[in-house]
Amino acid sequence: FICIYGIGNALLIKNLAKHYKHLFVFESEIELFILALSTINLSEELCSGKIYLVDIEEERVDIQLLILFDMKDISEYLSLYEMFVNNVYYKKFYEDIWHKADELCEKNIKVVIRNLGSNSDLSFECYSHLLQNIPSMLESIPFQRILS
Repeated sequence: FICIYGIGNALLIKNLAKHYKHLFVFESEIELFILALSTINLSEELCSGKIYLVDIEEERVDIQLLILFDMKDISEYLSLYEMFVNNVYYKKFYEDIWHKADELCEKNIKVVIRNLGSNSDLSFECYSHLLQNIPSMLESIPFQRILS
C-alpha cells in the first residue's frame, strides 16, 4: 500500500493504482477531491477498494484510519509506512496539514500494531514479503529508472 497527501494530480493517482494493491489519498480540501474526480474517472478504483480517499478534516478520521489500517492485507505492511507528498504545491502551501496527516497515520498505525499484540510476527512477515518482492521490483521499469 502507499499513502499520498494531495489528490492534485488525479492522473498520477489513477496510474499508481495500477501498481499498488491499496492507495490512500489524504486531502484537507474536499473541493480538490471534487475537482479531481470531475477530471479523471476513478470510479472503478474507488469501488474495488484500490483507492481510498481520506478527508483529514473529518471528525471521525481516526476511526476510519483504524479500520483501514487493521485490514489484513494492509496491517502486514504497516512497518513500511511512509507518507508521500503529491507535488511541490502541497509541500509549499500545505506543509503543516500534511505533517498533521502523517502524524495521524503514525498514531493510528501504532494503535493497530499495539492491538496485534507483542507476540505478533508482523515485522518478520513484513520483511519476508519485502524480500520475496525484490526480484519483481528489480525487474520493473520504474525501479530501473530510479537506479539509473
